[in-house]
Amino acid sequence: MAQTRAAQKPQGHTPLGHGAVELPSVLVDDYNNEARERGHFIGDKANKGAFQAKLHEWRKVLRDYNDDPLGKNLAESVSKKKVDALLEGTDPAGVALAMAAIEDFSRDFADVIIKYMAFQPWTKTERIVVGGGFREGRAGEITIVRTKMLLHADGVNVDLVPITHHPDDAGLIGSVHLMPSWMLKGHNAILAVDIGGTNMRAGIVEFAREKNRIVDAAVRHSDIWRHVDDEPSRSAAIERLADMLNDLISKADKLKLAPLIGIACPGIINPDGAI
Repeated sequence: MAQTRAAQKPQGHTPLGHGAVELPSVLVDDYNNEARERGHFIGDKANKGAFQAKLHEWRKVLRDYNDDPLGKNLAESVSKKKVDALLEGTDPAGVALAMAAIEDFSRDFADVIIKYMAFQPWTKTERIVVGGGFREGRAGEITIVRTKMLLHADGVNVDLVPITHHPDDAGLIGSVHLMPSWMLKGHNAILAVDIGGTNMRAGIVEFAREKNRIVDAAVRHSDIWRHVDDEPSRSAAIERLADMLNDLISKADKLKLAPLIGIACPGIINPDGAI
């Protein structure tokens, strides 16, 4: 989770650096907040695993007196599609199960935001944009709205909205806005990578420029690899990523690729690129 604000003026000669906070389009006030509570990161209360844990606990309650609408395997992770199917189904128990998990998770999500906003870089936050895979499903949409309701009920008047682009594209498109404008001069596309805990995405992002601003950025070609299923070594992961990028380069056709690769990666990135 990052807190940003619009740059005051175009940064025409932004120096190169990994994890930079002064970017062409925005100034980064804070990111990857590592504050802990009872030995755990505060932000971990609002991740995918936390939602699965809520769903798991309510499934155990429901099983005491009713058939589990998600089946017999309690240990298996439940996909977003299955949760959405519960919400859209006709079984009251299934709808109640999904809503119970959403309610508990929304309360924890609101609590995380309130605690983040107690930190100085976050105190003037006006809007929080929610991305990630959870944003694309019906359950995620309901969670965002419910969390916003809870925040406003507590007097925290911050806007909470889903990210504009599809989650598969957002992390790739974001790379364009992190590049010094002089590096993109004469080009209209870049290679971008988004490394997540479940998937690794790579794509070609095409863009147009107006003066020093990036406009109309969109993913033209992309590939996704669910690496969590393969549990690769580091060297195998790098080799697979290189293959994905080489394949994308072959599809660039007449696009003018900039001589760089934008990479989104979890963790705090030091100026020398160390994570």
